[in-house]
Amino acid sequence: MPSSKPSVNQDNPFKILLVDDDSSFTYMLKVGLELQTDYQVIVENDPESALQTALRERPNLIFLDAIMPKKDGSEVLKQLSENPDTNPIPVVFLTAISYENHSPSTRTNGKLLRESIRKPVSLQTLKEVIVRHLDSQ
Repeated sequence: MPSSKPSVNQDNPFKILLVDDDSSFTYMLKVGLELQTDYQVIVENDPESALQTALRERPNLIFLDAIMPKKDGSEVLKQLSENPDTNPIPVVFLTAISYENHSPSTRTNGKLLRESIRKPVSLQTLKEVIVRHLDSQ
């Protein structure tokens, strides 16, 4: 019987980088996504390490918390957009605030920023976003 899980080529799995300072939130999303899909989910709870993790792992999609201590999502997004190796990776903000409240600089840095999702977020919503980006690759 075929799996009902969304899947990708097993030789080159679809990788998702989840950057959020809340480790319990990232743990729940990682476990949920990996149980219901064949995607590889990489977690980074330190925003200052997000660029290096993206360079090392080469994810197909990044979910990025907008508000984190040490470095907020717009700063991480700027770093990702300035690096030619990470610039093409689509980024989706996860945020507890409305996207319209972000500064104009976040938007202009945001050729990477594909969309913004409000927290709390359901696993189903994340899967729908992932499928949209998977289909466009």
